[in-house]
Parts: sequence; C-alpha cells; structure tokens
Amino acid sequence: MKKLLSLLMAVLMVFALVGCSGGNNGGNEGGESSDVIQAEIVLVTDAKSVDDKGFNQYSWEGVVQYAKETGVSTNYYMPTEQTTEQYLAQIATAVKGGAKIIVCPGYLFGDAVAEAQFTYPDVTFICIDFTPADVQPNALGVLFEEEESGFLAGYAAVKEGFRNLGFDGAMAVPAVKNFGYGYLVGADYAAKELGLAKGDVNVKYSYTGEFAEKPEFVTADQGWYTDGTEVIFGCGSPRNAFEAADKFNATSDHTVWAIGVDTDCSDQSEYVITSAMKNLSPVVYSLIKDVYAGTFEGGTSKYYNINQDASALPMASSKFQNFTEADYEAIVSKLKTDEAFRTSLPTGYGNGEANDYVSVTELAPKLELVTVDVVKE
Repeated sequence: MKKLLSLLMAVLMVFALVGCSGGNNGGNEGGESSDVIQAEIVLVTDAKSVDDKGFNQYSWEGVVQYAKETGVSTNYYMPTEQTTEQYLAQIATAVKGGAKIIVCPGYLFGDAVAEAQFTYPDVTFICIDFTPADVQPNALGVLFEEEESGFLAGYAAVKEGFRNLGFDGAMAVPAVKNFGYGYLVGADYAAKELGLAKGDVNVKYSYTGEFAEKPEFVTADQGWYTDGTEVIFGCGSPRNAFEAADKFNATSDHTVWAIGVDTDCSDQSEYVITSAMKNLSPVVYSLIKDVYAGTFEGGTSKYYNINQDASALPMASSKFQNFTEADYEAIVSKLKTDEAFRTSLPTGYGNGEANDYVSVTELAPKLELVTVDVVKE
C-alpha cells in the first residue's frame, strides 16, 4: 500500500442547519470553561467556528446525526487559538464533562492528541486528517486519499476547457500536498486524452503557509486572475480564492472561477465551479457508531478512498458547461477499477516509495504535458 503514515453545526437555535437532538448540544468558546457541559460526544474545533463550511462543520454534522438517532448528549468547544495548549485545555474540559468520544478535526491536533491519548486512556479520539505519534488503541487516524479528488478536479478543469490553472494551497502538509499533486496529474491526464501539446496547460502553484483567510492572500489570487489564470483551486483556505473571483468578476468582462475543497462549497460563491470533496460526515458518523458497537479499530490509521465514495466532485451543484456527468462517471470508474492507476497517483507523504514526491518541484518535471510555475514552495 502506498501510504502507511502518520475526516450544521447543530446551531443552538430553531433555525439550525442541522438540528441537535439528544442531551446538551451547546458550544463553548475560549479556554477552560467554568460551565462544564455534560456530554458524551464532543468535537473540539481547530479554533474556527463549528459552522465554517469545512472540516469542523461537516465533522460536527456526523456527530449530530448520531445524536439525533440515539439521543446521546453532544457538545463542541472552540479554542481561542490554534495551539497545542488550547487544544489540550478544551480536551480537558470535555473530559470533565464526561466525554467518552472526542472528535478532533485537522492536522493541527497532532501534538495535542499524542499527549491526550495517554492522559485519558478511557476516552476515544477520532483524529481527522492525522494520526498521533505512538498512536494508542483509544485513538484512530482517519486519513483520506486526497490525491483522488484533487485528480478529479484537475481532470475536470482541463476537460471543461481551462488551460491556465492555479493551485493556492495553505500549509504544505501532506493532505494539502495530496490535493495539489493529484490536481496536477489530473490536469496532465486530461491534456493527454485531449491530444494537447506540451505547455498548452500551465498551473501556477503556491502555498500561503497558513490556514487563514487574509486580504493579502485574496490580493495574490486576484493578481493571478489578472495575469490570465482562469480557475484557482483554493486548497486549505478556499475563501481566499472565492473572494478573489468575486472581486475580479465584479469588474471584468470575462468570468474566472474557483474550486472548493473538502466539502461542497457551491453555496459560498456563485463562481465556485466545483469542489474536491472528502465525505466527512458519514465517516465520522460511522466511526462513532463503531465505538458504541464495540467494533472501533483504534491504534492505527484508516484510509478512506474513492472505493468508499470518500473522494468525489459534487456534480449536481457543479457549474460545468462542457465536462459532463458521463465524463465524470467514466473517470471515476477508471479510478475505482484500475487499482494500479489509482495507487500510482503521487502523494505528499514522501515515504520513499517510487510514486511519492516530497516537493512539487520534484513532481513537475515528471508531468508529460502540463507545465508548472512554482510561485512558492
């Protein structure tokens, strides 16, 4: 196997995106709370809101689904900053409130859970997008084959007719690299199918270095659009690309587009053409169900891929004009049935296997037709 490394919100009002039933479904923000809420299942956000239309929201929806069906009590905590100390403080508060399961969505929780799994051996930790060091039987690393949905996004973009693409990644962590490398290979594969020439498709490629929405990142993406980029895959903090597309299109005589990540981002901008998705909610739901059924397989990493429908584009909400449902079904079928092809997709883990590349600079020369302008490694 190619990788062995180290996955709304129940709003507290009637008009919630997803309703919370069963127990206490509140939310605490900030440091250790004096008002400890009793809850069996707790989600600790990565310092973003639980309705962030990303990892936090869709992981929380999996929690809420289980609560609605069983009546088990749930709660979420939002740290004030993205630090190990804050994450550990929220975990401690959750345990004081009787948490039996704690869902930690995101790579940044790695150090906190590496410690907490020993401190609280009777608590189960569901670790989305990371595996803690020295993972224990009460923790499970939930990982995705992001390169698959990245591949689908790049493939669809070139099939749609785009020739100048962008990849605006956040931190250069394995999950973001996987999306980006898949995106490049998907674009290259589509270029070969279309009989294009070397250099007909170009991709600007960059990492911002942080998971954040900032004016300067929006400005940088606007600059790409001004220079001719037609579509940007905003990977990690996609709203930078969405806002840049909105602003550019407000004054331009031609339309540019953005690609969302992790979840269906179509409601965040009219210029989101599609999203490279992970199906987080059903995965979180199924793992919670496993805990209560006594079938939870902790102490390892578990990968979810296209064969579990964990990698996808949301075709129903995508705004393609040329890339058809039949095109999509054909490439998905290839990924599902051609195991050698699927597992040959490059990843960002760099574990020494032949198909793995540590940096985009190493990957770019291996593409047959697509050229890559590495703006920031």
